[in-house]
Parts: sequence; C-alpha cells; structure tokens
Amino acid sequence: MTITWRNLAADDADQWVELRAAAEAVDKTGEHAGADEFAEVMSDPGLGAIGGFDGERLVAAGVAWFKAGHTEVNGVPLEGHVHPAHRRRGIGRNLLDRMAGVAEQWHAAHCPDLRLEPRSTSHEANVGHAALLRAAGYVPVRWFFDMSVELSGPILDPPIPPGLTAEGYSPAIDDELRRAHNECFAEHWGSIPADPVYWRRHVTGNPSFAADRALILRDDVTGEIAAYVLGYGSAAQDSGTGRRELWVGQVGTRKGWRGRGTATAMLAAVLRQSRDAGYEVVALAVDSGNSTGALGVYERCGFAVTGRWTTYALIR
Repeated sequence: MTITWRNLAADDADQWVELRAAAEAVDKTGEHAGADEFAEVMSDPGLGAIGGFDGERLVAAGVAWFKAGHTEVNGVPLEGHVHPAHRRRGIGRNLLDRMAGVAEQWHAAHCPDLRLEPRSTSHEANVGHAALLRAAGYVPVRWFFDMSVELSGPILDPPIPPGLTAEGYSPAIDDELRRAHNECFAEHWGSIPADPVYWRRHVTGNPSFAADRALILRDDVTGEIAAYVLGYGSAAQDSGTGRRELWVGQVGTRKGWRGRGTATAMLAAVLRQSRDAGYEVVALAVDSGNSTGALGVYERCGFAVTGRWTTYALIR
C-alpha cells in the first residue's frame, strides 16, 4: 500500500470529518470534530495541516500548531489521527515524523535561535498513541484533566465580589480582552502571548466561539478587565454525545483578584446561565500542575474528572 502525502485543502473537509469520527469511535477520547473544527484549522495558512491518502481516500491527517512569541523553547503541538482500518502499518509513525518535520521547517524559518520541542498529547484511553510516542523518543512532560459538570444538579450561587461589574462580550473589547488573557496566563506552562491575528483566528474568531456564553468581570475602580470566561459550542460534539455541551476554553483572573472567590462566582454564573439557555453539560480541561488553584475552583463548582491526557515532548 502506498500512501500519498500532501497539504490538506478546503475540499478535504468531508473526508477529514469522517476520519475523525472513525478514529473517535475506537479511541474514545470524548472529542468529536466537525466542519467548524476543520474550518478553524484551514483558517490559518501558517499551520502545517497534512494528510495521507490511500488512493483518493484520506486515511491519516495531522496538524502542527504554530504560534509566534516563544522566548526560550518553541513548543509546537502536534495533533494527528489515523483511520483504525489503516493502523499497525507504520502510517502513524510516518505521520508523526512528517509533522515534526513541518515543525522543524517552520522553526528554522521563524525562530532558529530557540530550542524546538515538538509535543503531542495522548488520551489515557489511546494506549497505542502513547506507545507510538514513546517509541519515537517522546517523553511525558505534563498531565491534564478533562472535567465536566451536569447542569441538572444543584449549582452554586455565590455573589460576585464587591468592586466588580459583570458584562458580556462585544467585539469592541476584543483586543482589551486579548491583552488581559495574555497577562492572566503569563506564568502558565506552555503559554505564550496571543497576538491579534492568532486571537482572532483561534479564540474569539473561532467558528465555535459562543459569544453569548462569555462573561467578563470589570474592576469598578480601574476599569480594567479583572476576570473572564469564554465558552464554545460544537455541533459535532453535541451530535457525538447526544446532549448540548458548552466547552469552557478560557478562564482567567488577574492576580489582584485571585483568592477572593472571583473565579468561583464567575464560573458558577456561567453554569447557571448556560443551564437557563438549554445546555445540559459544561466541560473544560485543566493543567494538573496549574499553580493558580484552578482545579479547586472547578471542583467547588461541581466539576469532576472525566479523562486524563499526557503531553509528550521530543527533547533534544
């Protein structure tokens, strides 16, 4: 069998969605991808999106997620999938090496003075993926939890701390929100500042961004954004799980407002509003090594761990 490799194109959308569905049916990661997710990938010409074809059929696909702004280590996330019927034939390793090669080319062109660190994150249910990464020399460097809360149960109702005023998202505050996000995540592992282009493509310009499910808290004294929650909705995820789910993509609190119940009150408000809007579950992911106490906040709001992921890195 000969696999032909090329960059993915817009008209590969249907095959990409079919490939992701076939992989998820076996891997059971809890992630379902559809047209919106493919549109996000294709919206960024800087991403390395490649596909492997058996004749005309897409049987493997991967993305190297590039982001400018690294200062020491250029960590490039690699995400790939191989159709279950085409596994155990070396295609996965070929895909991984090709994605790493794309990362090397981008790295050489944009930040050759830094150290390149290709990274790939494996779900605990996908033991084959983890074995592939270890065989290729990747080592575990970080662990993450998927968490979710059912909105049919009781939801906390703590007051918003005095000195803060809640507001919704509007395009007028988009760049202010980006800058607040960069400050909130400045010390998080693997996080680098989002520039305006990346922010528009993958955060508030993401096809899955649910602007009506965003909540911003503003400091009454300084007028600055003190904290925020950004939510996302995926038709593919809802179809795959059979229920309406809100994904919380970003939760941030500026240092001056941490430890005062800000994040708990804000997130609880989002849960109540989402329940009233017809959502059945809210989910998110958290870094197990997060030093801001985020895990405790989520647990207080009723979130429970539903899955575990390990990030592997090729350290040279």
